[in-house]
Amino acid sequence: MEEAHRFVKLNSTSTARAPFLIHSIVGLEVLLSIAHCALWPFLCIAVTRAGVMHRNFRIQICLATWYTVIGQIARLVSIFYQINDLPLEADSVMYICDLIKLTVIGYYCSLMGSFAIERYVATHYWRWYERGSLSTLLVLVGAETTMLIPNFVEGLLNLEGSSMQGCFPHTTTLSYKTAEAFLRTYHVNVRLRSEFAQGARVGFYSVSRSFQVNENVVVMEVRILYEMQTTEQKPRYMFAIMVPHSPVILAAFAAFSFKMFGPRNWETSRDVAYALYDLLIIVYEY
Repeated sequence: MEEAHRFVKLNSTSTARAPFLIHSIVGLEVLLSIAHCALWPFLCIAVTRAGVMHRNFRIQICLATWYTVIGQIARLVSIFYQINDLPLEADSVMYICDLIKLTVIGYYCSLMGSFAIERYVATHYWRWYERGSLSTLLVLVGAETTMLIPNFVEGLLNLEGSSMQGCFPHTTTLSYKTAEAFLRTYHVNVRLRSEFAQGARVGFYSVSRSFQVNENVVVMEVRILYEMQTTEQKPRYMFAIMVPHSPVILAAFAAFSFKMFGPRNWETSRDVAYALYDLLIIVYEY
């Protein structure tokens, strides 16, 4: 199987070239992975107690972090293989770990799509959705399935022989379209909220609809990041959380590209780049 189809590319020979640097990077990655796995239950408890948000949104947050936990467990298994120089070929455990990692990375690249689908339904079918009946769980199932299945199939195809270069256009297009759908849905809700603020109109305004639109906007905003202006605090929006992540994603992409396509005689630099790639993926998922 080609090197591009295996995610464990470092072994004792690789680490021997720069032992302190590579072991430091891998050690930090292990610490972050263990910390995330340990903190996940507390995060979910906090999210589930945030009763003002729709049940589906709270479940989405818990699911997204749970996928990360699964991906990080798979990565820890990969590190075990890496440290012990275990063979990769015909190893079903390693195959599953590679598939999980590919699927989780793809899911996070298209995560905006899952939220966009859920908020789109909340915007246009608000009467039914805001009641929170059991049938609204179908929206959650549909949104998660739409994001998981394509990324799972893409990972499977990659492991079975399709080139990562061939899959890249699909991944890039999916990431772009999901981000675009998210921002379009966000702007629709901002426009509706502005129209509601101008006063009630018969057949257009209702308290329930106004509440749902406000919830949509709040859910799609970043309430953690604030900008101080005099005595007021202005919230930055969802794209503001994407901007700080962009350098991490670009750096991870650059590190992976250098490992795959860098000069063959720069073996140490390419190995360090790949160790950084794995670390940057963990940082991004945080």
